[in-house]
Amino acid sequence: MIGVDIVSLRKIKLALFETPQIIDIILHKNEKKSSVDAKFIAGRFAGKEALLKMGCAISTPLLFSKVELIPRESKGIIVKINEIQCDIGVSISHDEDYVVAVAVNSKVNICKYENCKTIYSGERQKNQAEEYVE
Repeated sequence: MIGVDIVSLRKIKLALFETPQIIDIILHKNEKKSSVDAKFIAGRFAGKEALLKMGCAISTPLLFSKVELIPRESKGIIVKINEIQCDIGVSISHDEDYVVAVAVNSKVNICKYENCKTIYSGERQKNQAEEYVE
């Protein structure tokens, strides 16, 4: 499964100007400890949107503030949903005017977390995902 999102930096800056509390909607509490500028927020927003588009189905709505994207010391990003680390690859790239993010999952279940399953169209794969979390 793959999810991709692109965000206009101009639109994020406008949203921050018009609604400064949007930071609390987009960022996890630990992400607020970093330097928070429009590029950082746009990157986190794009990364979390890419996760949604990848097909992460959670029994309760996926709140961006419950998703933490943690940069690794080497390359890549660690994804935590509700404090549970998930086996998902996320890449975020910044340009002058845009931020793009890609989320990739090649496993049946993206987390070892009972409420986080990947949506599959095939019945066999759906059953495998349900067996994995039992």
